[in-house]
Amino acid sequence: MGKRYGIIGRPLGHSFSPRYFGDKFRREGIDARYDRFELQDIDEVGRLLEEHPDLVGFNVTIPYKQQIIPLLSALSPEAAAIGAVNCVRVERPADGSPRLTGYNTDARGFRQSLLEFIPDLTPVPGQEGQATEENNPECPTGMAARSSRFPRPDSETGLKALPGYDIDGQLPPGSPSPPHPTPNPAEITGALVLGNGGAARAVRYVLETLGIPHLTVSRHPRGEGEIGYPDIDGALLDSHPLLVNTTPLGMSPNTGTCPDLPYALLGPRHYLHDLVYNPEMTEFLLRGASQGAHVRNGLRMLYLQADESWRIWTSAPLRQEISE
Repeated sequence: MGKRYGIIGRPLGHSFSPRYFGDKFRREGIDARYDRFELQDIDEVGRLLEEHPDLVGFNVTIPYKQQIIPLLSALSPEAAAIGAVNCVRVERPADGSPRLTGYNTDARGFRQSLLEFIPDLTPVPGQEGQATEENNPECPTGMAARSSRFPRPDSETGLKALPGYDIDGQLPPGSPSPPHPTPNPAEITGALVLGNGGAARAVRYVLETLGIPHLTVSRHPRGEGEIGYPDIDGALLDSHPLLVNTTPLGMSPNTGTCPDLPYALLGPRHYLHDLVYNPEMTEFLLRGASQGAHVRNGLRMLYLQADESWRIWTSAPLRQEISE
């Protein structure tokens, strides 16, 4: 019997992952399936595991990237630092109680996509790798909340974080090839992260490792480093030429929506990266492109994070320091 993988979230009609993995399984002759599991509440994960004993891994999307954490047995160091999980590996030891380990592949996917979008962008000396558990007080190493249904692994059975993985840079057949402009990296003096959910946490983590100053833009700014959409003016856009949309605005079927920005103030020195990939050109990207800005959608990031998820699910368990 083949293994089962899937994605949890709500809603899931827009998700491209089932098609991506379905095509992969057929192309490579893999006996497996990838299903949508649209959960109304995160507590339904326990029932999901009981009903599908062949489920060995699943992705996590809106709105559960942070809500899933208390249910996990362990977190990878990167997921702990980010405070959000989009990939879960399921192990079923002899006692039958599933062990769930959470990872964040969004960060790896976004980083690679961003470096392809702006190829000359390089980490600021002394800044790379500064995003750690220590400066992420909202998500310390070792989460306080745990579920008794999913026991913590002991030090002898923890999973090893996977070694570095170089994506080959090839898109699946028939995929659009996004433009690769080559700006002066000195122009990327700052970034605006639109939205404050789980995906935004991964984006901020990557920006910190690259030494790019950033502000989070939210409808309800709550603290230091956050601003509201009405605060965005020409001066702010001049100092923050990279804009990353982590909200679902513009996603099918609500394709006419977009973040509330002064688009008329954008120009050729701005770079808009949308995490939305359906449609290919969101309203956010269309409005930026009409002003001459460089644009890129989230499809490449999706492929990269999906490939990393697959590698996590299919790698042999190894001993390594994992947050418990």
